[in-house]
Amino acid sequence: MRLIRKDFVKDGSFCQRCVDKYNKRTPIRKGSAWIYEQGGREYIVGPTCRKEIPNWRDSIPDLTKGALEIAQEGSALGGGGGGGNTLDRESEEHSRGAEAYLYLRFRHLEEFINAPALEWQVEIWEQFQKTGELTVFERARMEGFIRKQKGKEFSLSHLAGVYAAKYWIEEYISRRPKNSFLPGALQFLKSQTALSPKQVGVVNKCFERSPITFRLKNEPFAWWNKKKRSTPSP
Repeated sequence: MRLIRKDFVKDGSFCQRCVDKYNKRTPIRKGSAWIYEQGGREYIVGPTCRKEIPNWRDSIPDLTKGALEIAQEGSALGGGGGGGNTLDRESEEHSRGAEAYLYLRFRHLEEFINAPALEWQVEIWEQFQKTGELTVFERARMEGFIRKQKGKEFSLSHLAGVYAAKYWIEEYISRRPKNSFLPGALQFLKSQTALSPKQVGVVNKCFERSPITFRLKNEPFAWWNKKKRSTPSP
């Protein structure tokens, strides 16, 4: 049993440790939680129960950094709550950035990003799926790549932003399918792997009128907006 990442989770998710210990389905209240692996399967755990996982003090990849979590007045974080998300300007080559990049590129965005992955990264991902670990060489190669991509289309912060936007726009649409704006924003995100500042603003306005506690950020898409401004008109 080991924690492997922090991730977004859907409405209705619950802490598996509470089920195993107390036969109680404690809900995840804030849209994010920790994921642990046991017996080849993945389970969700809240901030209190995660401290029962042997490696809970270890650094793990956090895939929720592409969005800002809004604190709700009076919200509680019991056994299955989601926990906070500081989302400061943390260095992209943080201790588990290599793993975060692999999860984002190959698990969450593989079919969403219309660009072939680098062959050597595919090989590292395939090995990582088998072992759950990166060798010193694999980590160094991934971290070197991440440093070179900073501020570009396939940077770690960009992938995190695309994932956050994709995840929460899809979640909103599943709750309110009659919304006329967000399906178009999702299609634009898929075609451009970016959102304009105006689109981010409208999406966040929609989120404000829903139970979703996350807000998208403009920073992950700054490279696209800069490219758009520098492209001459025909």
